[in-house]
Amino acid sequence: MRRLVSTFAIAVVACSPTRAPSPAEPQGDAAPAGPSSGRSPTADTAAETASPSTSTAARFEIRALAVEGFLDAVVALPERTEPLPLVVAAHGAGGDPEWTCRSWAERVRGRRIVLCPRGRAISKRKPWGYYYPDHYALGAEVLAAVSALERELGARLAPGGALYTGFSQGASMGALFVAEHGARFPAVILTEGGTTEWSLQSARKYAESGGKRVLFVCGNSGCQRRAEKSAALLEKAGVAARVEHVPGGGHTDDGAVGERLDATYGWALGEPQ
Repeated sequence: MRRLVSTFAIAVVACSPTRAPSPAEPQGDAAPAGPSSGRSPTADTAAETASPSTSTAARFEIRALAVEGFLDAVVALPERTEPLPLVVAAHGAGGDPEWTCRSWAERVRGRRIVLCPRGRAISKRKPWGYYYPDHYALGAEVLAAVSALERELGARLAPGGALYTGFSQGASMGALFVAEHGARFPAVILTEGGTTEWSLQSARKYAESGGKRVLFVCGNSGCQRRAEKSAALLEKAGVAARVEHVPGGGHTDDGAVGERLDATYGWALGEPQ
């Protein structure tokens, strides 16, 4: 059975990554009742090339990964061959894993392997736009995708926990899922979502299972207010928590919000700031 199929190689500009538009999604943290519309597939199949005038670029490949029981996931695999830590990145409703993997691969600059679960297709007639039905489905798909990656590329993965990051629906449902998987995902980044799903009980469960740090990144003040309440619960449970607010950034993980992610994601990993 086909496992990994290389689709294209990308040179990433470390200083100024090029990103496609984010999927349009409704404001707020809750997963929408119906998935939003996706982007044109042309944005997800075109190769991106680093400018020769910029500083050192990180090269990686975007590959399809067969996941038993689910649609193919996507892997951004750096050119470097030494074992690297893992990032699991979940898109919002109407998004797609190709763009999410490219975005995060640019962000981590070849220092991590990025794995992106696809979810279910919004439409059988359109080859883009995906969503996660609920946090149980997302959790099952994430764990199945990680297992598939370990089988196929286990020698490329560094030992230890992974970073889980999600945008909007991927954040809201991810917050519910990771609470019981702190050892596997000791670091979490939730962008424009995942701010109302935390309780003191779930925060303690995350801490007891090995969770260490949660970063909230918000593009609107409502998200910020809710994130600050959740951050207080996490801190009370013994988990380091931080809230980043980009005034006027909007419900997106691109633009100014994406730049804030670029600047702060290292905090969730315990890197010097």
